[in-house]
Amino acid sequence: MKRLIFALCFTVCLLNSISAFAQGPVRVKCNRFTMNVPSENAGCYQVKGNIPVSEEAAPEEIAQAQIANFAISFKEFGYPAAEIEPQVIFYSTDDFAKTSFELVDISMELSDMMSNLRSGYGQLEKVYSNVPFMPYRAEERQVTALPKVIDFENGSGIRTLTSFNSTISASASRSNLYYSYQGITNDGNYYISAVFPLRCLNLDNQTASGIDWNSASGADFYPSLEELDFYVSSIVIE
Repeated sequence: MKRLIFALCFTVCLLNSISAFAQGPVRVKCNRFTMNVPSENAGCYQVKGNIPVSEEAAPEEIAQAQIANFAISFKEFGYPAAEIEPQVIFYSTDDFAKTSFELVDISMELSDMMSNLRSGYGQLEKVYSNVPFMPYRAEERQVTALPKVIDFENGSGIRTLTSFNSTISASASRSNLYYSYQGITNDGNYYISAVFPLRCLNLDNQTASGIDWNSASGADFYPSLEELDFYVSSIVIE
């Protein structure tokens, strides 16, 4: 029975991914940022202004603070009850400084991590579990798996699968399992967060700690990991 569910999940994911790629990528511009998106349904929007918090702010206060950014929303990858919307967010690290020094530390941590990986001083398998996550959340992650370094024209970052829940939901109606890409430009001026809810029936309602994540392949998911990797790698900052 499990093999049948897995096969159905794989088939549905594969057909959906093939359909998306068959349409051909669309190039979208959002302020200084451009990237490939699956269709014209993707849209650009801006969050204006920053709401600063004190240096002693609790994590919950930082998570609720408004940070100025531009973002591209991937509407066709949405779920009615997803906690995080499918989108790519472009932050200026200067705006982090206007909001919270905790966010400045996050951008510097990722910048140092990528610099060390590029120079050979670090190993992905030893650092990926410490990859920061934006948009900022107060709760701890229960899953950080399947890491991969992905470069874009002006920088680089790390892709992982992420969940903040101990029980995984990955159905057609709800998902708390996410594709997460956390990237930084080479000059450290921009932080890029790409987060997409993922669907896969054979992981739905399983305990996160009991899943053999390394046995999963990118095509097991919808959207496929390879498709989402393609989109983030196409980012260009003018």
